[in-house]
Amino acid sequence: MKTKSIFAALLCLAALSCVKENQTQDPAEGELVTLEAIIEAPVATRIHFTGETELATLTSWEADDRIWVRSDTQPYWERGDCFTTSAAAITNDGHSAAFTGRTRKDGRMAAVYPFAYVEEGSNNDLVKLDVPQNRAMTANDCPPSSIYAAAFWADGTTTFSMNYLVGAVKFSIKGNGEKVKRFELMDGNTSLALWGSLQVEPDYQNKGIASVTMVNEQASRNRVSLDADVTLGSTPVNFYFLLPEGALSSGFALKAFGEDGKVVARLTSDKDNSIVRGKVVRMPEIAMDPVSGGASFDGSGLEADPFLIADADNLTYLAQVLGSETEYPKYADKFYLQTADIDMNGKETVPAGTLAQPFKGHYDGNGKTISNLTVTGLNSDNPASGVFGYVEDAEIKDLTVINRSNSGDMVRNGGVIGYAKNSAIDNCHISGGEFGAGANMLGGIVGDMVGGSITNCTAANVKLSQSKNYAAGIVAYAHAGAVIEKCKVLSGTVISGANEIGGIVGKMEGGHITECSAEGASISSSSEDVGAIGGWVVSECQILNCTVTGSSVTVGTNYGGGFVGLLEKSTIKDCTLTGKSAVTGNKSGTGGFVGYAKNIGMSNLENCVVDGECVITGVSNTGGLVGWVDAAKLKNCTVTGKTQILSSKDGTGGLVGRAICKSGNDNWFDGCKVNGDVLVKGLYSVGGLVGYAYPDSNGNMYFVNSGVSDATVYGTLCDSGGDPAKGDCMDAGILGWARFSDAGSKGWIVNCYSYLKSLVLDLNMSHPSVGGIIGYASLSSTGQLEIVNCVSTFVKETITMAELAFDPATPQTGTLYGWVPNNAGVRVSGNYYISGDLGIGGSGASAVIETNYGVTEEVLKDGETVKTALNAFVSGQSAYPLKAWTASAGSLPMFD
Repeated sequence: MKTKSIFAALLCLAALSCVKENQTQDPAEGELVTLEAIIEAPVATRIHFTGETELATLTSWEADDRIWVRSDTQPYWERGDCFTTSAAAITNDGHSAAFTGRTRKDGRMAAVYPFAYVEEGSNNDLVKLDVPQNRAMTANDCPPSSIYAAAFWADGTTTFSMNYLVGAVKFSIKGNGEKVKRFELMDGNTSLALWGSLQVEPDYQNKGIASVTMVNEQASRNRVSLDADVTLGSTPVNFYFLLPEGALSSGFALKAFGEDGKVVARLTSDKDNSIVRGKVVRMPEIAMDPVSGGASFDGSGLEADPFLIADADNLTYLAQVLGSETEYPKYADKFYLQTADIDMNGKETVPAGTLAQPFKGHYDGNGKTISNLTVTGLNSDNPASGVFGYVEDAEIKDLTVINRSNSGDMVRNGGVIGYAKNSAIDNCHISGGEFGAGANMLGGIVGDMVGGSITNCTAANVKLSQSKNYAAGIVAYAHAGAVIEKCKVLSGTVISGANEIGGIVGKMEGGHITECSAEGASISSSSEDVGAIGGWVVSECQILNCTVTGSSVTVGTNYGGGFVGLLEKSTIKDCTLTGKSAVTGNKSGTGGFVGYAKNIGMSNLENCVVDGECVITGVSNTGGLVGWVDAAKLKNCTVTGKTQILSSKDGTGGLVGRAICKSGNDNWFDGCKVNGDVLVKGLYSVGGLVGYAYPDSNGNMYFVNSGVSDATVYGTLCDSGGDPAKGDCMDAGILGWARFSDAGSKGWIVNCYSYLKSLVLDLNMSHPSVGGIIGYASLSSTGQLEIVNCVSTFVKETITMAELAFDPATPQTGTLYGWVPNNAGVRVSGNYYISGDLGIGGSGASAVIETNYGVTEEVLKDGETVKTALNAFVSGQSAYPLKAWTASAGSLPMFD
């Protein structure tokens, strides 16, 4: 078969032997049959360009063409038969030809061209053809034997029409004198096969084709080549590639190779040029881009054939082309692959991507490194520093930056990226050396991030030093919508700055941090807001499943936390502070998790744990979980292990140092525990759960389902010459100072327990105001304070005074409370305690003190009596879910 005019590609059928190489054709059984093949698909005998019927071309059979024919009545072991034609058997201007061979006439019939490429194992249900990767170019025509056609019928006739199995693309290429020995075409989709086994499923009922599929699992399946011997000039060279349907839908790269095997020119497209069976996609006349020996990239920039970054010159060239207005469109959104470790040797370079022309492509670091890179800023309008300056809608992955440095003071400093908008950064790392900045925003990976995601990134053995605000091991400043997942700040990392300093993020607004950790890192600020995960976290952020272990946090003034320095209207859930982690504050608001939970909407801490040998050291308002709470709900949180909470001033708590409800917000402590060998030590207002609670007018504070066991509460320097009406120390197992003195402020302590190991006072107080549940309470005339359904084991032996043995007759001391005021808004009811030398506490005459039960320790531990009574109260409540108590013989009642 041959084709005429410009569509030689679609039925360019060569005369092929009926015997394949190294294979003898078995003689077929059956009668001698003559079949008539007609070329009339898809439109009569004409093949045309998609949408350009005026360019239709004719195809025709040629003498000695061979086709594969098989009837399904043949034995299964027969592969099919070779049918041939001759010049005398061709009629109708070459569009019809009689083919003769031996087969059975009955049954379903299959005919396929060309015979030589039909694979072993083909049958009437599935025909397989071998499509080669390398072919020979025919100028203005198709490569011989590269078009495939088939027919299927089952009506007993001997006349049939062939249908095409592939389509074609026509190139008209010009150039600048390049001598070309080979053209290679690469599909933009790496998973699409352009050569291999062409598998055809028949549709006998409609005399057509059910499906055509190209199958090939080899890495090079998406590329085919034509051997050539042409010179590209002003007159176009026309040639065709025969391709399966659906090819080129993701764009393509066409490369021209010279005599030395190197690429001399290339052409790329990211457009949809989809191939259709039986039709041709015609590319416009175009000159290929020459590839010189100067500054350039290998590759085409497609995903299937990325630009290659192999050395320092390539990296510098990337920044140059992205900064050029004329070159930028060719390179901004392309694919890049780093193929080797690159040592910049301190060479200064500008970042790749500017504010006006950001990088929008895909950079695959391929697990390689860029070391000793010094980045200098471009100008005051483009202050981003990084391997990449500005990126937008980009992807950057699998890259490690070592010994990164800056030249000059710039904002938006990133070890990898200065500014990232709506981009995906994955598996990028910074390590080694000292990376510093004298202006805002210093991030180990990203300086400034808007939206997008950053995953699996780390900072290790690097010093990140910022003299101003926003510094972190991963992202300095993350704006709304940013997602940080599975990132780590590792041992040897030191991060410092002024305000908003974090291990993972300096400041985050409205984003998510998930499964991140700080492991053996050191994070510090000279001023406020520092945490091992985030410095300042605001606007409904979520921190989930994160861990801080063996890390240190130091805040120069206010608000330092093991996780977050300043938390606003955000959530921390399922997180752990562990190992020998340390949090040190030098003013107010120091906590194992959060320094200050501010009153900008409710924050939530849930299932958070402080464990190990953690040390939280502050001045005032210091807590095992949160230093200072204005508006938060703490649920099912635990402080345990050998944790120490140490404060040199007032407001110290195993859970929270200072709790204040402002702006109409409430504080909740639900299901929280302080247990184990925990030490809570401060000047005064020291509590096993909360040191100091002071709601604003009409503020509500709830302690439910919570308790303290085996911990030590320690008051270091009480008011030895104090006012008996006020009390000296205000220390207790649950709440040290319950200051509900603003109008309408209310507090409830319901379904809680206090099993202190010890309450220590450094001085002998005449009226220390200490108790099992509350140390000292004050209440406004419109306020309310209730202690209901709680258990306390606070007895004389629990108290240790530094100078004298404790005298149980000391006023303002009791098993339940030290002192509650002369106010009818006070209600203490249904609580259990160990009776003995110590009374339940001192109170004013108007306080409602009713039906509290003094029992022996044996009764508390009998496993049934007290538990049953407590759970009777629990089951009768519906306003808020209370936990059921559990107890076995010999143990104190607890919660599930």
